[in-house]
Amino acid sequence: MAVPINFLDAFDVFLQIQQNLRGLERDIRANAVTWKGMAAAQSPPAGTLRTFMLDAASSYLTRLGWVQTLRDNATARQRVLDMLAKLQIPEQDIIDKATALTTVANQLSGATLNTYTQINNVCDAIIVAVPARFNLWPE
Repeated sequence: MAVPINFLDAFDVFLQIQQNLRGLERDIRANAVTWKGMAAAQSPPAGTLRTFMLDAASSYLTRLGWVQTLRDNATARQRVLDMLAKLQIPEQDIIDKATALTTVANQLSGATLNTYTQINNVCDAIIVAVPARFNLWPE
């Protein structure tokens, strides 16, 4: 006899999604702030900083790969949709967040990052695109 999928199962899947997207969001913003500081200090060399940023963009896209993998698997996708429905969470909320983060990662991967000024401008754009989350207490 199979154990039925219940609210706890659905909540667990939602937490996995939430942790992935929020963690990625936090990392993207924190990295942009760090790179901006490095650009202001002009250390490390711009080429090295460019490599850090492009490697991070690639990592962000890898971390978002699960979204397309899930959407390509009709059985798994339906199971997740059923779980989200139990929690009254629309799939579009998750898609919107993942799409926004993918856009930022793609823009970063295609950005011109040859000078500290270019790096600073890209970091500013990321910081605007990925605003600090509202928190009930300081992090």
